[in-house]
Amino acid sequence: MWIIVLLTVTISAMTLAEHWRSPNLKSITSARQECASYLRIPDDAIEQIARGGYPPEASVPKLVHCMLINLNAWEDETGIKDEVMRNFFRPAESDCCFENRTQLCLQKTVSVLTKCDNLNRAYNSFHCYYRHFGNIFHEGQFIPLRENSVHQIVDEALAIENIPRASLEELCNDNALNVPEFPDILYTIFVRAGVYSPEHGVRLGRLYTQFGKREFLSLETRQCVDTVWRQHCSEPNRLYQTFKQCLTHLVPTISLVGESARKLLKTPICASRGLPTTCRHSPAPIDSCTSCGVPGVSCNGATRILTFFEGPFDQIALSPTAVTANKNTLRYLLLNPKSF
Repeated sequence: MWIIVLLTVTISAMTLAEHWRSPNLKSITSARQECASYLRIPDDAIEQIARGGYPPEASVPKLVHCMLINLNAWEDETGIKDEVMRNFFRPAESDCCFENRTQLCLQKTVSVLTKCDNLNRAYNSFHCYYRHFGNIFHEGQFIPLRENSVHQIVDEALAIENIPRASLEELCNDNALNVPEFPDILYTIFVRAGVYSPEHGVRLGRLYTQFGKREFLSLETRQCVDTVWRQHCSEPNRLYQTFKQCLTHLVPTISLVGESARKLLKTPICASRGLPTTCRHSPAPIDSCTSCGVPGVSCNGATRILTFFEGPFDQIALSPTAVTANKNTLRYLLLNPKSF
């Protein structure tokens, strides 16, 4: 039985590691197929719609609207996200006017529609890229994280590293660069978000897709990143120095970590590393950790970890004791799937 349990833990950890190792990649084709299943559109009809260039038939604007939301390339309030949408099209090398044509199309066909006409605004926006930007690029592209997912990754990074209270207080004051644990926090965040790997370094194109700042694509930023990469060889210091010297003004990591630290200090969480496994707000051990967010579970260090992992970790059927015993192993597997 113990062999089965160990095998289950290993497979689950490897799956979890691979999930974060390979970030969310999607193509227009995969988004179309996914939306077709949501909207109950038959496969033959979907193929006909694609071959016909997404004609303005009754079901097509709703399909396209779903596709763009699926790719995180559209917001009903703000419209198309150019930094995301451009990844799915490849202009001809000799075409130097594709961006101007696309923007002019958006002005003529989208800006004239009412704000509430979400389906047709999305449909017309898609067609501007489809007709004027370039040919559809069928390989999977990086899908930017939504705001709630970004906050979850930051929260989980602090949970994984099990930050002591003194460091949390420094993080609260946005003094992250001076916190000893910050390089590990930063490494966990960037790897899990899919914008860094030890093999490829910082993915500036993905950071641009995530935040939409042109500075990520500038020659100055690229030269800075490449210089730091050559000067430092060990992780997480290599990423930390890259962040410190090249990226602090471009990504909101320090403020996000500070916000997460403030939440931790305000929430009755379980004791920090090296302290008794009782909740800080309780003078004595308790059997149920309802106040810590996990009803019916002993209030130990593992509960604190599991409380933050509302995403992938809630699929792993482990006891708190097992998680505590294997915390470092799971973290290693999470960030180093190729070790197998």
